[in-house]
Amino acid sequence: MPANRVQKSSRNSTSRRRNLADFVATFGVQMSPCSRCSAKSLSCRVTARSDGCSECLSAGVSSACDAFGHSDAFLRSLLAEKRRLDSQHDEASKHFEQKVQELRQATARLDRIDKQRRRVEDRAFSAFGREAEVLQFQEAEESRGVDSNASAGLDWGSFLDSPPGSFSAAQLTADPLASPPAGGPS
Repeated sequence: MPANRVQKSSRNSTSRRRNLADFVATFGVQMSPCSRCSAKSLSCRVTARSDGCSECLSAGVSSACDAFGHSDAFLRSLLAEKRRLDSQHDEASKHFEQKVQELRQATARLDRIDKQRRRVEDRAFSAFGREAEVLQFQEAEESRGVDSNASAGLDWGSFLDSPPGSFSAAQLTADPLASPPAGGPS
């Protein structure tokens, strides 16, 4: 070989990439860190002509470096994803509100049913109390030897329509055919 010829050394892509990364690290300017450098707490240096920062070039991921910002396609995909998630959120929110309304209606229905049940229980206890008074009256008549059919002269309507406890034991055991006592039900 002639002495004046410069012999080129064969360099592989890895060594070329490392040399380029060293060049960017040496001559580049400090930037706000790209996502990778920020996550790894590395210094992020770039040149106007490099495809990425020195650290991303050295690691062989310069195409993913976002030191210069993101591509339009990436930003469009983020916007599309945001719109999709907003739509799903709105749909889920409407579904949630519908279920809340159904729950309110079911709660109101349960409240109405509970009120009705309490009223029926109150009426049942009242009827039981009335039956106890009638039973007490009949037993008193039977103990006196009065035929319950002979008490036909008793005004059963006023007896049954009066509130529980309005008749005293004396009134219940009194002769139904006799005139009513003063101040008592007539």
